[in-house]
Amino acid sequence: MKIGILTQPLRYNYGGILQNFALQTVLKRMGHEPVTLDQTQIESHSWAYWIVAYVRRILLRAMGKWPYPLFSEIETLRVNKKILVNTRAFVNKYIRIQWETKYEKLHNKDFDALIVGSDQVWRPGGVRDIKLYFFSFARNWSGIKRIAYAASFATDEWEFSQEQTEECKKLADLFDAISVREETGVQLCADNLKHDATWVIDPTMLLTPQDYTLELDIKHDTAHANSLFYYILDENESKINFVEKISKHKDLMPFRVNSKAEDTSASVYERIQPPVENFIQAFYDADFVVTDSFHAVVFSILFNKPFYVICNTNRGAARFVSILSMFGLENRMIEDVPERIPEINWEPINELLKKRRKESMRFLYDVLT
Repeated sequence: MKIGILTQPLRYNYGGILQNFALQTVLKRMGHEPVTLDQTQIESHSWAYWIVAYVRRILLRAMGKWPYPLFSEIETLRVNKKILVNTRAFVNKYIRIQWETKYEKLHNKDFDALIVGSDQVWRPGGVRDIKLYFFSFARNWSGIKRIAYAASFATDEWEFSQEQTEECKKLADLFDAISVREETGVQLCADNLKHDATWVIDPTMLLTPQDYTLELDIKHDTAHANSLFYYILDENESKINFVEKISKHKDLMPFRVNSKAEDTSASVYERIQPPVENFIQAFYDADFVVTDSFHAVVFSILFNKPFYVICNTNRGAARFVSILSMFGLENRMIEDVPERIPEINWEPINELLKKRRKESMRFLYDVLT
């Protein structure tokens, strides 16, 4: 089947990129032809639109009311080209992308199926237009399958407006199958979309650690011997102090790989995101992990690395609760360093992961055959 995948834009977020890489890899192994439908960073408009826009900006600047660059879109592209140089190289190498200015330009005849997921594709505040992620552009298409794989609301609260709820419910009625990444998403779908949903694992967990290390040619880096990898998305003094306490407690050398990509006050050089491979390498090498990231929890579990997670409520607490409870690891989400850090018995966790991987793969096989 020719399958179009709709997910969050593939920019500098390691987890977002790797979940798409994993889903495409799995679909290709099943014999399908997946392509991720990503939007260009500048909306498509006529020349007349841009001429009027720039003349208006010139007039506003003359009045002291336009403090931004006149050609801000071009400046944004210039900066992003530098910030994304490494992550874009990964996407270009491993992920098949079809760039679109508007999804409405897509054609029914080019696809046998559409899949939305994973990541926070069903969180209204995190996307430009939530209806797009229910395939509003394909509402009149016929003869195709519509599937949600591990779609995430991120929270256990319904954040859709009444208008969004009504519209997305109609679009959900067109789906052949819906699966969600968090257990709470099953009830959210039942209560608000009036649709059954299956609880599945994140696409990154459909692959094994060996799939990543072999495909991405990851080898141990002796520079990270006896180390603690900390991956903090929203840094503050409290979190850094936590990292320092754990590293001293475990007598490990802390290191990080992510940049200040989201910090627009930082220099372009400080915002350049290191290669995606460095992220995987860190889990392969580290002896311990501290994070406030959902996908860092995922890869800690995949690579059997002891970890602690600081719940990142702004980015969605339900995600952490769901995955930790799935594997009986609720005690790994803490606020302060305990006197004794308990070991993790990975054997039953790995067995459960194999079971959940098999069930989630079955969901894909059943809906795509």
